[in-house]
Amino acid sequence: MRLNANTILTEVPSTAADAAVAAHHPPAGRLSLVPYLPCHVPKYHEWMQSPELLAATASEPLSLREEYAMQQSWREDPDKLTFILAWSGLPLNYDPAALTRTDEAEPDEALALDPAAADQLRGLGGMVGDVNLFFHPYYQDDDEEDADAEPSATDSRPLYRTAEVEIMVAEPSARGHGLAQRALAWIMAYARAHIRSDLRAAVPSHVPITNVKAAPSDAAPVQPAEVSVFRAIVGWDNVASRKLFESKLRFKECKSVDVFRETHLEWKWPEHDDWPFPHTVPKYHEAPLHPGTTPVVAAAKF
Repeated sequence: MRLNANTILTEVPSTAADAAVAAHHPPAGRLSLVPYLPCHVPKYHEWMQSPELLAATASEPLSLREEYAMQQSWREDPDKLTFILAWSGLPLNYDPAALTRTDEAEPDEALALDPAAADQLRGLGGMVGDVNLFFHPYYQDDDEEDADAEPSATDSRPLYRTAEVEIMVAEPSARGHGLAQRALAWIMAYARAHIRSDLRAAVPSHVPITNVKAAPSDAAPVQPAEVSVFRAIVGWDNVASRKLFESKLRFKECKSVDVFRETHLEWKWPEHDDWPFPHTVPKYHEAPLHPGTTPVVAAAKF
């Protein structure tokens, strides 16, 4: 999605409380989340040659050309939000100024970053993984089996959005430093904040955002798109991932699918809580990839 095409998420400046936590648990490096760009594709493609990572992510191997096409597709898809994890604990392992190369095409200068943006990425460290949200509409209903039913034009039940979450820390040296927990917390908070902002702009102020069924007759039709439920699908053999979601982020099992040997976990964002994560997970602030511009380049529309 284009929402985060110009957005970098980085830790907020440390407070006295943060310093006290860091004194007992010194950070190994600084995490940033950056948009998935063409310059990231060669390293990502290299990662996805690993049978271990392919199995863990239930992915199929792609050619470099297909990987570039996938990056562009995800950028344009309104139902997918992707960030690359950059970590200062790992030396730079890709070229932010690289021109796009494919198996069959010459380098494409049009997809190269401008020098200021490339310099900014160089200062954030190496690529270590990615984090994704896949958005799905569903209607809240007393009948659990109907909650994911396709909407009809006359349906008046409240429409919410679920987001399926995925995380991959591909670089072994970056594992065990709490980066996955932090990245998941950040992307969930980022998506919820911006989708809520978009919804507030669309719905008249006198209509409660959390219980919109239809817009008043004097307002343009709207479809509430508040993210309230986050889900993760974890393979039975992926013990570390399940521990991350259940122990670190308080996801609960909601379904087990024997035929695919996978467990579905779910977590609902608490009402009236802007930051429902442990104090060891620092908040983030948004900065533009291209200096002097606005971080969010488009409203979230689904």
